[in-house]
Amino acid sequence: MEENKNKQASEADLLTDAEIDSLEQDASDSDVVADMIDEDEIITFGVNDDKKKKSKFLEDKVDASTPELTADNYDIHIPTPQPEDADARIAGKTPLRIVYDMNGAEVTDGLKRFHQLTLYTKNIVYTIILFVIFCLYVYRITTAQAADSMQYFLAVTCVALVAFLWYMPFRHIKATREAVEKAHNTFTVDFYDTCIMVGDEGQQQMVDYELQKPRVIAFETPLNFCVGVGKEKVFIVPKRCTGEFTDAVRACLQTGFKDKFKSFTA
Repeated sequence: MEENKNKQASEADLLTDAEIDSLEQDASDSDVVADMIDEDEIITFGVNDDKKKKSKFLEDKVDASTPELTADNYDIHIPTPQPEDADARIAGKTPLRIVYDMNGAEVTDGLKRFHQLTLYTKNIVYTIILFVIFCLYVYRITTAQAADSMQYFLAVTCVALVAFLWYMPFRHIKATREAVEKAHNTFTVDFYDTCIMVGDEGQQQMVDYELQKPRVIAFETPLNFCVGVGKEKVFIVPKRCTGEFTDAVRACLQTGFKDKFKSFTA
């Protein structure tokens, strides 16, 4: 009798342990599922929140520090630096005003001389350097028993770069000449004793005689009076349009630009 009671108690203990294990397993599975759900929720909403915060931060940063992008930002015309007292310097003064247009010959004449003054020295230096490099590669090719194909490629590249250096000014002159001949635009320039004002009323730009950066130059050719600002911009005023005021324009440029004025009329 006692043995049967012990057996029943043992079976009860076994059932109890099995139930406990089952309950513990169920609880563990539930925790895992809960953890997985919570983790998914954190990943999903956390990333979205971060993206929203990051997007909001970038929008605020762009709005605060980035100017609005319009077509004006890509204008190829580089503005001339304007002094703060530009209006005061010409107030009450009567300018020598020239209204002019340009033809293809005048554009070619002015741009050629402008390129000679601003680009040719640099191009000559680069040409000499590339020529020396080209000679070194030619020497290696002719003296080596088995010339490397890379040496041929680099030698040809040197020649191509030299051709490119001298072709670009020619291409620029040709493109500008064609554009001017098609447009038939008229321009206005006012000569003062302290500066030059280029452009129509309300859109004039001042060219200061003493401007240092970018450097300004003035020169005279058989066909034109030219004023260059830096290495990118040149104003060409044909003598055909200055007429009886040619001597006055020349005197104004000589007085204003001093030693920066050059004459190529001889």
